[in-house]
Amino acid sequence: MKKTCSVLLAFFLFAVCLFPLHSTAPLQITESGATNFAYTIDTPYVFPITPADPEWRDFDTKQEMDKACQIPEQILTRLTTRALLETVLSQPFVSDYVCFNTYEDAAKNFYNTFNGFRELLSREDLTPALLAAYNGSAVLRGEEDEKNINYRYLKAYYRVSDLEFIIAYDKIVNGDYSPEEENAFRTIHEEKMTARENMGTYSSFGETYLNFMSEENRLSVRDTGR
Repeated sequence: MKKTCSVLLAFFLFAVCLFPLHSTAPLQITESGATNFAYTIDTPYVFPITPADPEWRDFDTKQEMDKACQIPEQILTRLTTRALLETVLSQPFVSDYVCFNTYEDAAKNFYNTFNGFRELLSREDLTPALLAAYNGSAVLRGEEDEKNINYRYLKAYYRVSDLEFIIAYDKIVNGDYSPEEENAFRTIHEEKMTARENMGTYSSFGETYLNFMSEENRLSVRDTGR
């Protein structure tokens, strides 16, 4: 178990954090019944360069990497919240909380360096989009064979944890969920915790939501699920 997590973490740090220094719209109905024509792009934005591409090695600084991982403004403000969330999850640095001393520091850094994360946290319909994505994402078993661990695999492996990271920060900056949303979250979160336990390849480090909220002193007895 520890060997698998160590291999995954080491590869991720290498690939992302420590890489060598080199209006016609679909009709949307809001809760009030009003129509919204603002968000017309329901396909996630694809970053032109990621750690999976040879060109990534040409970057000399983190600032250059950050610049390459922004969403063009003319696209950013037209993405649906679902598409924007998927774009944020595909951003190379979304999992950088594994590189920081605290989750709060990681979240603030990601907020300050990525326009997509700032836009996402401003969306009024973020919470239902998060819960839908969280519910539809599977906890993956750790890959034992190092040659099968690549960038695409790591993005899928960390997806549930990345969603928990965003959910925690959504609660912290935008306020607690409604009772219905909180009940839905707890049900899904318990399923993910159980899946991790059944996998047997996750340590307590993988409990991103609990670790983040515990760091913020926002956990209740029910949050632990135990």
